[in-house]
Formats: sequence, structure tokens, C-alpha cells
Amino acid sequence: MIIRHYQKFSKELVLDTAYDYDNDYNYVDPPKWSAWSEWSECNEDCLKARTRQCLLGTGNSRKNCYGKDTQTMPCPSEMCKSMELTRVKE
Repeated sequence: MIIRHYQKFSKELVLDTAYDYDNDYNYVDPPKWSAWSEWSECNEDCLKARTRQCLLGTGNSRKNCYGKDTQTMPCPSEMCKSMELTRVKE
């Protein structure tokens, strides 16, 4: 059984809780996401990213967490302009 929680307006998945049972209907710990890493520095495409790891539960048969392991976000526009100027000068 999976219970999913979404943000009200953006519809982005916020929390995905899974309840797993083995063949004998005993509860087993499902895989869970680690905390998100810190945001990276802005790259040449003017994006920054963060990642998280799927931590496998005990005795579960499912090998993956639900959702994505990477998020990206645009960098502030002022930062992108200065990056462009640096590239042009080189």
C-alpha cells in the first residue's frame, strides 16, 4: 500500500509512504529516501542541483524508492549574467 502526499498548488510529490508486507503478511521496512544534499554550485547551464539516496529497508522485495533522486533549480539571473560575461572574456 502506498500513501502519497502532494503540494496543494504545484502538485509536486512531497512525501511517498509505502507499507510493505512479505509473503506471510508481516510488515517489512520499505525503502526510504535519505535527506536531500546541499544545493550544488551553478553549472554552465545556469542550474544548480541536489541529490538524495534510496535507502533499502529490511526484508523488502521492492528495490527502488518512488520519486526522483535529483532536483534541479535555475540559478539567480544576476549570477547567470556574470557567468556569461566570464565565458565571453575567455
